Amino acid sequence: MDKMEERRVIQSKTKLLVQRGIGAVVVLLALSLFGVLLWGSVRYFGMRPVVVQELGEPLPEVSAFCRFGDAEYVAAPEKALRLGWHRLAVSRNGRLRTVYLLVRDTAAPAAIGRELTVSTKVSPSPDKLIERLRDADDRVRVSYLEQPDFGTVGDYPVTVLLEDSSGNQSSVDSLLHIRVTVDFVTVEAGGECGGGDQ
Repeated sequence: MDKMEERRVIQSKTKLLVQRGIGAVVVLLALSLFGVLLWGSVRYFGMRPVVVQELGEPLPEVSAFCRFGDAEYVAAPEKALRLGWHRLAVSRNGRLRTVYLLVRDTAAPAAIGRELTVSTKVSPSPDKLIERLRDADDRVRVSYLEQPDFGTVGDYPVTVLLEDSSGNQSSVDSLLHIRVTVDFVTVEAGGECGGGDQ
């Protein structure tokens, strides 16, 4: 056997060992994943470890986490839940379980448009053109889609944009009446009005 053939034999044996090593690693990873899933299902048998709810909703009943059997919260939060993950403790059959509640905000803010009459000297903020703003998040940004020309008399359809801190958006249509203002004159009873002939 010459040196060339010897190298080929060594290379093929090395390649075979590497392939077998990679195969063994893949099998071990698959078995590990199966074991973790099996352990998790046994540990949480009859339990939903994660529940998702919308911002502003009350804490779900413990039955949302426990499919059957008696269960109760251990020190449930008393204040409103904020956006994000919340770790909760549930007691079931005398065993303490950790469950997670994901609070998210997927609902866009809502409002009703209202008509507004202003003078050419006033530039109202866009929130003056809406009423009954509803959103689970108190941080709603209100803006004009296109800002009207407040110096020009007329009736203008206006679109107001609403966006909460989670990025949910909606729009509300309204009507803006812009009028010329007249200075008001106060006349007391018995006093004269104007400077013309009477």
